[in-house]
Amino acid sequence: MPDPNCKICGGTGMVCLDVPTSDPRFGKPYPCKCMEKEYLSRKSQKLRKLSGIKSASSLTFDSFHPERCRGNKRAMAALKIALERWSERPKGWIILEGPYGCGKTHLAYACANKMLDLKMGVHIASMPDLLKTLKDGIGDDKNDLSSRLDLMAQCSVLIIDDLGVEKATEWSRESIFLIFNTRYHNRLPMLITTNEPLDSPNSNIDPRIRSRLSEGANTKNSFCRYNKIECEDYRPFKEEE
Repeated sequence: MPDPNCKICGGTGMVCLDVPTSDPRFGKPYPCKCMEKEYLSRKSQKLRKLSGIKSASSLTFDSFHPERCRGNKRAMAALKIALERWSERPKGWIILEGPYGCGKTHLAYACANKMLDLKMGVHIASMPDLLKTLKDGIGDDKNDLSSRLDLMAQCSVLIIDDLGVEKATEWSRESIFLIFNTRYHNRLPMLITTNEPLDSPNSNIDPRIRSRLSEGANTKNSFCRYNKIECEDYRPFKEEE
């Protein structure tokens, strides 16, 4: 709902942009800043509905126990704290690299669930599911491929699980690159999990994307923050009481 006391829109929730008459946006109503959170949340809900993916509500920060990891427990505890803080004020890209079963997916969904609790516009999907959502848009007049690509490229926060496990085709590579490139240039927050080493020449990840993900991997306070998870297997220990 719009803010009835908003000094920008006067409580209507919509404004016209101050642009030249030659601009295609001239005269068209756009959501006011007081509606920004709700508008982004609606876009996220639309994308979630299109994908048919439901949030794993049990995967939260409270249910993640670093002390049960087989590996560097202190590092995992620090990572949990850092991701919880990032979820409250997402900025830049987070890359979680590690073997299967080390807790990457749990942490990714914990971030998404935290953001949903805070009414943020977030979408989470595995890379294969994300590509399926795009493919389903081919031939769909109402929610075509172009509009789905735009939703993924422009949504407030995008979380991609298992980058690199998808079948590499020319179409998939270009679609993924378009999403990453748009979010990169617009500096839109994203979290990515992968078991593909970014520095491996045999990686299944497009070199153009690896280049962007690797930016600042060894630099403090960079746009991309790289985290290599040194944990053998989290799942068996997670279930122990």
